[in-house]
Amino acid sequence: MDNTGFVFGNGDKKFGNGDKNNRKAKTWEPPKISHEDIKEISKVIDVSNKSSAFIKSHYKSLEILKFISDYFDEVTQSYPSISRINWLIRTREEKENKKFNKLRLERTINSLKRKELIEVKNEQIELTNKGSFELLKVSLEQLTIIKPLVWDRLWRLVSYDIPKDIGWKRDELRNFLQNAGFCKINDSLYIHAYPCEKQIKYIKEILQLHEFMNFFTVKEIENDKMFKDYFSL
Repeated sequence: MDNTGFVFGNGDKKFGNGDKNNRKAKTWEPPKISHEDIKEISKVIDVSNKSSAFIKSHYKSLEILKFISDYFDEVTQSYPSISRINWLIRTREEKENKKFNKLRLERTINSLKRKELIEVKNEQIELTNKGSFELLKVSLEQLTIIKPLVWDRLWRLVSYDIPKDIGWKRDELRNFLQNAGFCKINDSLYIHAYPCEKQIKYIKEILQLHEFMNFFTVKEIENDKMFKDYFSL
């Protein structure tokens, strides 16, 4: 568990795919995420968690994206330059008695540019909307809900009513709920048996769904046998 209070999962399930058919039907652009939110998102990401197949295969790219977001300067409203990224990684590698590979870093930065996750102008790096969204997807992948030794006999309900013009947020929320083990009651109502307040608070904050999403903890639910069977209670 990190200092944000979240527990990292194994990350084997895919997040952030959304409704592919819906996205093919119209031009879809990655949402703009504020610099402040990106820094909070970055805190959740643990690139050292190599048990995740996605992180293992994209380790260097994610590491650089995390460096870029972590070192955003709120005073100058700018991301670190390439030379500063070089210095930060070189310093860390030396502390860990590792050999700094400048060529590999250059290749990783060029790869991020080709994928349009970053832009580089006069050695100054800019995190694109696509790059920010990539970090968001990874952060959601690493949130998981832990089954306690003893069930507290409480039910957690998540309901939402999200407008069509921000449908990508509905897609990301639905993907998270399904992959986090929630049981679907209907298209906009999901249930879980175990504590998940922190995880729901995080996704509500990051996706800015305060006015469109509600979380409830209840003691009793009518005809709960199907839910007890679902969670093996």
